[in-house]
Amino acid sequence: MFGFFDSKVKVSKTTNGSHGDHWGALLSFDESIDMESAINETLSDLTLHGSVKNKLRLQAKYGNVCILGIQTENALQTLYPALISTNDIPVTINEVKEWEHVNGIEGQVIGSGRDTFAVDFFATDYLENSKRYKQGGELPISLTSFAYVIDVANELPENFSDDFCSYMPSTHTNSDNDYDFIGEVLRVEEVALKNHDLVELDIKLIQDRNNENMFNLPMVTHKSNIRCRDINIGDKLSGCFWLQGRIAEKD
Repeated sequence: MFGFFDSKVKVSKTTNGSHGDHWGALLSFDESIDMESAINETLSDLTLHGSVKNKLRLQAKYGNVCILGIQTENALQTLYPALISTNDIPVTINEVKEWEHVNGIEGQVIGSGRDTFAVDFFATDYLENSKRYKQGGELPISLTSFAYVIDVANELPENFSDDFCSYMPSTHTNSDNDYDFIGEVLRVEEVALKNHDLVELDIKLIQDRNNENMFNLPMVTHKSNIRCRDINIGDKLSGCFWLQGRIAEKD
């Protein structure tokens, strides 16, 4: 049952965490983009979305994409993009790493999805739910992602099956929440955030004939981060993404 206490959860602190590249995944890594101005354009859309521990939770919503912020004493402490999804999977929480350099208002969570595959994700709801994460046990987690780069997957060696999909800790970044992947496109849709052209996808990361939903990950990226011309359902893509998640809200 979701939410049982698990005293085996390891809780530690880290100073290895920032959101710089996450904005590039959303707003482009193109050097012609004035990133500071692009981020500032979203600030006027932020509205109050509750308060926790004398801290204000701010949010600007653009379809399934959100900008989330935390404000304390009239100063904005953090701001990052988030992707909303109604899908969730059971994740057994094994470890919590609290971001010490932002006084513990952010953190990442490590666990096992469906007691089968490992996940290390930035918790977009850490301010609200840090105690629940630290209690451990199994929680319904909505996992989503932002891709830094997407391209057509290279042809696999002959000993790999045609439907091979996988993900692994990234060899291209220093973040624990970043993963390299090869996956199958299940859904693709072009959307917009102000004057920025985005692409939303659902990517199959694990093939399991007994469970077609074993690990299908919602993903978004700026169109300029995509190196292939067209993306269609059934295509095999590769790339690198930032994994985030939150505890699913149940009715």
